[in-house]
Amino acid sequence: MSRRIGMIRNIGIIAHIDAGKTTTSEHFLYYSGTTHRIGKIDDGNTVLDYLEQERDRGITITSAAATLMWNNHTINLVDTPGHVDFTVEVERSLMAIDGAVTVLCGVGGVEPQTENVWRRAMRYHLPSIVFVNKMDRIGADFDRAVRMVRERLGLACIVTQLPVGSGNSFAGIIDLVPMEMLVWDQENQGATFSRLPVAEAEADRAAEARVAMLEAIADRDDHFFTLMVEQGNPPRDEILAALRRVTCRCAAVPVVCGAALRNVGIQPLLDAVVAFLPSPQDREPVVARAVDTGEAIALVPDEKEAFCALAFKVMYQESQSRLTYVRVYSGTLEPGHDVYNPTKDVVERPKRFFRMYADKRLKLDRLTAGDVVAVAGFGEAATGDTLCTPARPVVLSQSMDFPIPVVSAAIEPRTRKDEERLARALEKLLVEDPTFSVREDRDTGQTVISAMGELHLEVIVQRLADNFQVDARTGTPQVAYKETVKSLAQAAAHYEKQLAGRVHAATVVVEVSRGAQGSGVLIDFSQAAATLPDDLRNVAEGTIRSSVTSGVLLGYPMTDLLVRLHRIEYAEDAVSTIAVAGAAAKAFQDACAQATPVLLEPHVWVEIALPPEALGAVVESLNARGGKVSEIGSNPAGHTVRSTAPMSKMFGYATQLRSLSQGRASLFMKFSHYAECDRD
Repeated sequence: MSRRIGMIRNIGIIAHIDAGKTTTSEHFLYYSGTTHRIGKIDDGNTVLDYLEQERDRGITITSAAATLMWNNHTINLVDTPGHVDFTVEVERSLMAIDGAVTVLCGVGGVEPQTENVWRRAMRYHLPSIVFVNKMDRIGADFDRAVRMVRERLGLACIVTQLPVGSGNSFAGIIDLVPMEMLVWDQENQGATFSRLPVAEAEADRAAEARVAMLEAIADRDDHFFTLMVEQGNPPRDEILAALRRVTCRCAAVPVVCGAALRNVGIQPLLDAVVAFLPSPQDREPVVARAVDTGEAIALVPDEKEAFCALAFKVMYQESQSRLTYVRVYSGTLEPGHDVYNPTKDVVERPKRFFRMYADKRLKLDRLTAGDVVAVAGFGEAATGDTLCTPARPVVLSQSMDFPIPVVSAAIEPRTRKDEERLARALEKLLVEDPTFSVREDRDTGQTVISAMGELHLEVIVQRLADNFQVDARTGTPQVAYKETVKSLAQAAAHYEKQLAGRVHAATVVVEVSRGAQGSGVLIDFSQAAATLPDDLRNVAEGTIRSSVTSGVLLGYPMTDLLVRLHRIEYAEDAVSTIAVAGAAAKAFQDACAQATPVLLEPHVWVEIALPPEALGAVVESLNARGGKVSEIGSNPAGHTVRSTAPMSKMFGYATQLRSLSQGRASLFMKFSHYAECDRD
């Protein structure tokens, strides 16, 4: 195994919006010497939030990568968005990293998007460190945040640091491993700090917490348990080694604390990243399958192995150059060498490799196992594609689950000269963003774009202007409806035409019925249909899959549908794929029309944190919008209201909520489910 790979940490910064992810990341870059100033969101000069929209809005929209050095280790850092509309940026980043730093607000604790991201992170068994940030805010409660990690995320916590005070009295942290109090020098922006003996007032609390830490480690590591029995108080190196083993196995998460904006706690957090989070060699090898045999192949993180990588993101920068972000799992690649993409069944030759610093690039001579880099020259690779050497064609067995867009708007260019430019720009955005979709309304002929929410839609339209120089006009945002059926129906359709001197004829019988909620469209075959020639069966299935994109009521895509192809009747001298396709389309449409078609509307999950005095008005406002309140909880700042509501009635609610709470409430919304809606 390569020592170089063992010194790599591929990490992501994940959390709820406004927990302090970008501020923490900017301090990582500054204290490591990667940058010469600390970028601030309020000043609009952050390195990782480099898009103009990100700086204007003060939020992260697209995940950004940067590389820094700390204690002779290479840290490839991915800063991800906290807003739910950009969950796809988090999802694809999770596939490229080996560990995570989960940032919590000391006041809010585990907030909704943190839960949302962690459910996805668990699919990849990602080791994590929890950083309880903003301990300098009024209402910060470290113990409560730790309890929320245990209760809401279901994680075993090992507290390795304690805050000294909170809010205005926050003075530093106690590192429980060496039993020292750390106090930062604010005159040099926290670049230096002092290690002091634990204050007498904190001694008993710290001693108790250290015993709890050691016992928690011993409960999860047999070797450390033996040391505890034999020595009573194991040395510092043994404690750190045991914490690393426990963390890498996902048996528990170390918890640290600080206040990034006050320059407190960042260097020990970087120490923890290096000490506790895994290198590519510490993780279970990613499994791929041979294209020809289906054999499982473990991708060993070694430069001498065959090359294999994952394309986890595609981005068009302002120069319109296409960059493909890749995570290299094994092998080495140099510019100009052939790379096979089994997903697209194409061979391409990448031209240049770059180490990324947000939107800045550092050219590399080659890619090696463990790297997270950007590549120029891939014209076909999309998010989730496998990239490998043609000598060993494999497909990664990992899959990406993207949420569906629920907000739509018609879009058109303001001038005729922008028509072609708009079409090209939308094609590029479709490649970039798997949660963005484009369709043509069959009744109006308009181009309709769909996104994850109002903010996502606004960002896309703004990107068309900023990055692609397209001046477009959009309609009022609407919800992205879908269609399904309520009952079972069967229909037969006959197609017969004389084309090119011969008769094309066939009869297709199709049955449709309601599927389970969230099941999409499932197509199966009767016993008779399963024995049909492959070309006829495939064209019938392909026609049905094409037909479900436009329902029989209002032309919205269909979902939650079971389709059964019963039989295809034909004469040998007249059958053709043209006839089968024509009959299948008509049979499917007729069956849907007879099966009581209904319109489905997206509903959203809503969580609101608000001050006590706004509770009554907020609950009333939700009820007025068709919301169903499921829970009202308490927190240090007031209350938390959880509800579901029809998406169509929640447009503009953020503005109303600010008015109802004098700007003190925070709103979280995400797609929940589709339900039948009243067309009246």
